[in-house]
Amino acid sequence: MEHNTVRFVDNFSAGTRGASSVEYFVEQGYAVLFVYRNNSIRPYIRHFSGATFLDCLQVSADNPDTISVKPEVVPKLRPILDRYARVKRDSLLLSVEFTTLAEYLWLLRTVCESLQDEGNRVLLYLAAAVADFYIPADQMVSTCVESAIHLAEYLWLLRTVCESLQDGGNRVLLYLAAAVADFYIPADQMPEHKMQSGDGPPVISLQLVPKMLSPLTSVWSPRAFVVSFKLETDPNILVKKARAALDKYHHKLVIGNLLHTRKHQVILVSAEAEVPITLSEEDKASGVEIEKYLVQEVTRRHEAFRSDGK
Repeated sequence: MEHNTVRFVDNFSAGTRGASSVEYFVEQGYAVLFVYRNNSIRPYIRHFSGATFLDCLQVSADNPDTISVKPEVVPKLRPILDRYARVKRDSLLLSVEFTTLAEYLWLLRTVCESLQDEGNRVLLYLAAAVADFYIPADQMVSTCVESAIHLAEYLWLLRTVCESLQDGGNRVLLYLAAAVADFYIPADQMPEHKMQSGDGPPVISLQLVPKMLSPLTSVWSPRAFVVSFKLETDPNILVKKARAALDKYHHKLVIGNLLHTRKHQVILVSAEAEVPITLSEEDKASGVEIEKYLVQEVTRRHEAFRSDGK
């Protein structure tokens, strides 16, 4: 919110849905190009992040230069390590990092266009919570040009990924799960230095971020199986907004979820029907992630899409 940034507007999402979905897509036989935001949650690593990872290790009492995994952690760590090793060995996961909205949008476009020749083998899983607002470059002062460059990088990366996958045709699945910011503050409305509370409450003007699903589905990856996400807080408008997105962008599937129930309930909205997926109490007690069932259903639909030769 300032040129010398102290405060900023961000999204609550940490990228959990996208990262966990990657693991389940790999289990379903997919090779995954994972576009993730800097410092967001990542596949496999997510199970042992921060202090949790350090709690798994111990220093040898006999040799202080030797670090080992605690025996009681091995039963949990070994299966994850085995899955990750297979992913690395078989080159099933390519992770591409972005920082800004511009990088994400350009990356999405590039991926889509590169997969066009794969036709209906492509599945696009758009799980990112993309911002609705941004700062137009022509409204940025010179001290904020770096933000404009970052935005352009994001857009370029998005486009590049799509373009690079164009040859994949319908084999490509685009799963847009990233939580991308909705709003940006015009640079000419930013104070140079930290805002002072003594000046009273700030008045902030935001700009809408360009919607990239339109060129993605019509130009960059017209033959891919595209999945986007819609998050709301009002259950009365969720399906309506999801259907509006389908009507506007003509892609295959919108996964609707509500802020406070998203970890155990989603609804799959297609042109034909609305199908809920809900974790049972037994699932919750067993630590089952909803992405397991979600990815199974998405991949089933993608396979049907490919079989139809669309």
